[in-house]
Amino acid sequence: MDFNLTPDQLAVVDAVRQVVKKHEPNREKYVRQIFHEKNYPEEVWQDLAGAGFFGSVLPEEYGGTGLGLLPYTLGFEELSYAGLGSAFQVLTVMDALCNLRNGDDALKKRILP
Repeated sequence: MDFNLTPDQLAVVDAVRQVVKKHEPNREKYVRQIFHEKNYPEEVWQDLAGAGFFGSVLPEEYGGTGLGLLPYTLGFEELSYAGLGSAFQVLTVMDALCNLRNGDDALKKRILP
């Protein structure tokens, strides 16, 4: 059994690392915003979305990459290591997966990326 990550999975992790690196100058401010104000920084959120982080769990037909939970989990680990991991991200992905599994086609087309 091969436990090595695929190039696509590694690309998600690398994309998250690049987002973290980009926002490093404001990391302390963002950590306070996340954990004290209970508000995730919009600029980081948009960069994560643009990097395909959230879409890694969704199939291509709904705007994702279909890579599954593993690259998302590894990316979340990178965010958490930098202090930028948050339940906001987990809940967003879990909500998307619930809609994917239980929503009708109209809801999926409206809600999913």
